[in-house]
Amino acid sequence: MLVLAIAPAALAQSAAAPPDVLGRAAWEYSLDGGKTFAPRPPMLPPATKVHVLARATFTPRGPDWFADARDYAALELHTGLAHSWPAIFRLNDRPIRPPLEGMIYRVIPAIDPHMLRDGPNVLAAEITAINGHSRPVSLEFAPRLTGRDATDLQIRTGPILGAFGKDWLTVTARTNLPAKARVTVVTFGGRKAEAASQTASALHRLRVSGLGDPWKQYTLRVETDQAFRTVGASRRRPPDKPDAIRFAVVGDSRTDPNAWSAVAAAIRAAGPELVIHTGDAVSRGINDWEWDEEFFTPAGTLFAEAPVLLAWGNHEENSPLGAELLYSPSPDGRGRNWSQAAGPVRLIAVDGAADFSAGSDNARWLEKELAAAEEPFVFVFDHYPAWTSGMHGATDAEGRPAEAGVRHARQVILPLLEKYRAAALVSGHDHFYERSELPGGVVQIITAGGGAPLRRKVSEAVRRNPHSTTFASVLHFCVFEVTPEECRMRVLAVDGKEIDQRTWRPRK
Repeated sequence: MLVLAIAPAALAQSAAAPPDVLGRAAWEYSLDGGKTFAPRPPMLPPATKVHVLARATFTPRGPDWFADARDYAALELHTGLAHSWPAIFRLNDRPIRPPLEGMIYRVIPAIDPHMLRDGPNVLAAEITAINGHSRPVSLEFAPRLTGRDATDLQIRTGPILGAFGKDWLTVTARTNLPAKARVTVVTFGGRKAEAASQTASALHRLRVSGLGDPWKQYTLRVETDQAFRTVGASRRRPPDKPDAIRFAVVGDSRTDPNAWSAVAAAIRAAGPELVIHTGDAVSRGINDWEWDEEFFTPAGTLFAEAPVLLAWGNHEENSPLGAELLYSPSPDGRGRNWSQAAGPVRLIAVDGAADFSAGSDNARWLEKELAAAEEPFVFVFDHYPAWTSGMHGATDAEGRPAEAGVRHARQVILPLLEKYRAAALVSGHDHFYERSELPGGVVQIITAGGGAPLRRKVSEAVRRNPHSTTFASVLHFCVFEVTPEECRMRVLAVDGKEIDQRTWRPRK
């Protein structure tokens, strides 16, 4: 059960549109580095990258604004760019720094209102406009600079559960204004633990310790001075199997939020204690807004109840925001190679886009983790499959996988899994479900039916992947139920229909 609440003060303020400090400021544009400016947005030639300078002069006074705009809690810049173009903004020659460098924003929050000055102000933008069309395109640019009062404070993203241990868990969230956050966890047995941020921020990463058994039922409360969310998480472990765990695996949820919302709801109904995502959570990882629109919001209830761990895909694009909000089981919580113990199973994820050539640091790290694993079942997650009947199984003239990630998975990662008797390599990348029984005893599972456009087998699938046993091009997810004696996988479509199943015995 999930209960979501925002403090009444925040709700009251959000009913009224915040004032636009820019008012009716007129914009002018330059294509020659600022030597000359024109009042009309420029036309961008076809198939070009153009650097555009734009600027507007404004005075933040008038009946619709506070007496002094610098009394706002923060300013918020709506960039007004219709495309996902990089842009650098300056207010009175001072850079407006986004929350995370390397991300592209439609809305830049939490800007210091003291950057405003009495009298005329100048907002300027340096836009890298890319016209990928075969026709000219007009620069569409209509920014707004709005004031935010303290009562506008809201929890924008999350809470999201991440890495965990025997008596601790991690929580991330975002607020639209800088604030101090506090997380309170109360188990159904009455144990209570808290963690709080020491400084005000719009991005919150907290670790709560002292829980006892983190798999027991608990209530999670994330709050700030003006906004809070309370989450009641229902755990469904069979009472007669105290060492068991149920976890779900899903991948490639990008592109279609409605489809992903349906898949996430079906996963939640299956009652997992943990969710593993095999990558490509969003269409473009450096677009800030896509993480909410395509990933976190459609699965908000699920991620507030069960920890989610990500095996990074190519569409994440080295996203700084993904690393911050998806707390991984790595030393600083941001690492893309990680290892997580969960009852009788060891879960290991690798960043398949990194260098996993033979003898590389990454390959040595993986072998060390595999050698140290003591659990009876080991699963390794890599966005890139070693074998696939889909488009990503293409080979070069020598018959090797053409993609580096697929090639490393087959030539380096898979032999290590065989050496240490891992149960399966679980991947995404090709948008379907496929199980392949490989000669070395490791099962290749592709689960990439979370919402991305579905694909079918290629015409030469038998040659590319002679080990395929089960295939389905349908929205789906996998559920693993693991005890020390057995691991059972069921693959389910959104409507609950079983697509496949398999059972593993403990490795010897």
